[in-house]
Amino acid sequence: MRSNVEAEPKSADGATTGEALLEVRDLRTYFERPGGDIKAVDGLSYRLQRGRALGIVGESGSGKSVGVRSLLGLQPRGARIVSGEAWFGGRDLLAMSAAQLRQVRGKDISMVFQNAMDALNPTLTLVQQISEPLLWHGICGKSEARTRAIAALDSVGIPEPERRVDMYSFQLSGGMRQRAMIAAAIVTNPSLIIADEPTTAVDVTVQRQILSLLRALKDAGSAVIMITHDLGVARYFCDDIVVMYGGKMMERASIKEFMAAPKHPYSQALLGSTLVIGDRRDRLTPIPGAPPDLSRLPAGCPFHPRCGQMQDADACREPQQLISLGAGSEAACWRVVDER
Repeated sequence: MRSNVEAEPKSADGATTGEALLEVRDLRTYFERPGGDIKAVDGLSYRLQRGRALGIVGESGSGKSVGVRSLLGLQPRGARIVSGEAWFGGRDLLAMSAAQLRQVRGKDISMVFQNAMDALNPTLTLVQQISEPLLWHGICGKSEARTRAIAALDSVGIPEPERRVDMYSFQLSGGMRQRAMIAAAIVTNPSLIIADEPTTAVDVTVQRQILSLLRALKDAGSAVIMITHDLGVARYFCDDIVVMYGGKMMERASIKEFMAAPKHPYSQALLGSTLVIGDRRDRLTPIPGAPPDLSRLPAGCPFHPRCGQMQDADACREPQQLISLGAGSEAACWRVVDER
């Protein structure tokens, strides 16, 4: 599903404006299977400026993580990038060799993974892991790298960083591990931080600390991509939002516009089934059914078998194009034409 419009500048109320740090165009990542390709990401486009945060939301299996991992050559085994461009600092990430991507990862673009226990090596001390990108990229020597590692731990709110820098990840609490992983991601002062469900495995107090830290990094000029299934997190942290379902992009809008009036029926259903702080609804409305099997996607809009607003079955079974709604917003549903 390819957008039929270019991303538009935003107005002063929070829209996209100026030169993009990252611009993704029509990204498609498929898994090869004997019965046919599984289209994990099928036409993803967005742009992101410095100092802004983009939320990518959707149910499990929608293609959120595969889409961002593809940018860094970290897509799962068996996945291949079929088409697309990802312009970052004047270079197409998708056209880079593995060696060229290694020069970008950890220096210009860093990633915060969902599970710190899996991401951190329990056999290495924190100083070894946090210092690694500094030493590997030749940013500084070993002595300064240790100083910077301590400073990074301090910046993420870990007490006694001079002592804990020599500890192992299994000696830390879950919240501290998550913050140590963020320290490793920010120690090189990257231009772009990709956070893949960074608040999923922690309690609400640590969740707030992590989001406050990422907000401070954003305010300091870093761009952030936040992958989440939690619209409450997206509302609190993000400036813009992309909604994915069945590997396709359903909607793109500013977070303010989205929370006020989502346009795609899936976006509306997702918001209606999610508890958001400040929401005065008496009850939540679950989405009927389950996300689609990507190996057997329905024809046309992948959401139409679960859609409570389907009025014309034939129209919904036709391929849906992203329709521009102005100010950089788009939705992939034929019905939005009548609602404009």
